Amino acid sequence: MLHELDPAGALQFKESGLITVEERYAVVLSQCCEFNAGKRLAFSLARMEGVKERFFQPLRVWGINVAELVRLARSPFKGKQGHEHETAAELERANDVNGQLVAANLFYYAPHGAEITEPFVVDFSQITSIRMKDAGLVLSRKIAQLNDETRRMLQKKVALFFGRIAT
Repeated sequence: MLHELDPAGALQFKESGLITVEERYAVVLSQCCEFNAGKRLAFSLARMEGVKERFFQPLRVWGINVAELVRLARSPFKGKQGHEHETAAELERANDVNGQLVAANLFYYAPHGAEITEPFVVDFSQITSIRMKDAGLVLSRKIAQLNDETRRMLQKKVALFFGRIAT
């Protein structure tokens, strides 16, 4: 809580607050040059979610994909029980934007190695900034690195996501 009520019922703001957090996979979106000493005060991370968790669980919160502003129930990727492989293939194809922006806020990660054992999506609507002084801690937990081709596809999709004209 960031506030409490005084005896008269007025809000009294606190100096600090507690939030609940959980450990999750994330991808660093900042360019590698951002990590040069003194260049930036923060860098960006985007949350990763398992494809099954994201698309094949009951609707959470409001049931709205805010980034696309459509009900998840109408999303072409939501709720195709028994069709997880087809959904993963559609999401993977959507990584290569080539002028078309499908699943604008998502980037698909195929299973990789011993750590990432299921398909994941990076959600560009779930980005946070981390203080640069905490970069060492975050980067020490790195488990994978993109190859040049996939890194370029991620860069293009992020650029199109943030650079698209609102309609």
